[in-house]
Amino acid sequence: MYDCVEMSMSGDLEAKNNILHMKMLDFKIDLDTRGANRMSPKRNAMNVTANEYREFLQDFSFTLGETKKWLNEVAFRGDRVKLPFRSDEFQTTVDFGSQKMHVYIEVEDKLYRYLEENLWDDNSWIS
Repeated sequence: MYDCVEMSMSGDLEAKNNILHMKMLDFKIDLDTRGANRMSPKRNAMNVTANEYREFLQDFSFTLGETKKWLNEVAFRGDRVKLPFRSDEFQTTVDFGSQKMHVYIEVEDKLYRYLEENLWDDNSWIS
């Protein structure tokens, strides 16, 4: 299965004394973009039905909400993000447009190793 799901994010960002103070306000599937309401993925070698695809989008939307919650409560809390920010696991670029800022995040291969070593504990539901 191959697909491209458009997402939108909004948030508050302030840099003070080389520390970023961030709060994500919204992180969701962008249903206003062209083709967002299609009934199947772009490539459907798994023969996903329309109902299964709709469930996938609902689950993905829920995951984005949980990601926003985790980022606000854990990653963005306090003074955890200091400038200059660099991560080998996430390659991040920023582009500015008319009254908007685009943040592009590319997840590097083998990110799961970083997550296992730094974020997951013995009580994690992933084995």
